[in-house]
Amino acid sequence: MAYTAVLLIFGVRLVYIMAASPPFAERVRLSHEILAQMRKKGMTKLALISNEHLVKVTRYELAVPDESLLLSGMEGDFPVRSYFLVRADDTAKQNTFIGKYGFYGAFGMIAPEGINYAYFK
Repeated sequence: MAYTAVLLIFGVRLVYIMAASPPFAERVRLSHEILAQMRKKGMTKLALISNEHLVKVTRYELAVPDESLLLSGMEGDFPVRSYFLVRADDTAKQNTFIGKYGFYGAFGMIAPEGINYAYFK
């Protein structure tokens, strides 16, 4: 009985994983594409004006800066690259990062000293 229950749970979780795979693959593909364009143009930090497509694909806007930073590190970039989404009408957020040095994370600017570089070696 317990063996059947465990198999059922694993089967259900496998279906969940398979259902989540296409949106995740699209998000990773988009991140690779954006980072490649940043690399080509020599950019390390980018604010993208969010639109319906970006919001739909990224799904978790707060995670975008951290995910892009980690993906850039995994791809061997030095310095690492990061991008984030900002609404065109959100001038308060735009003024937070304009001309500032550091990483714009989920909760604002982070000084370079505040980043654990062990993740990028």
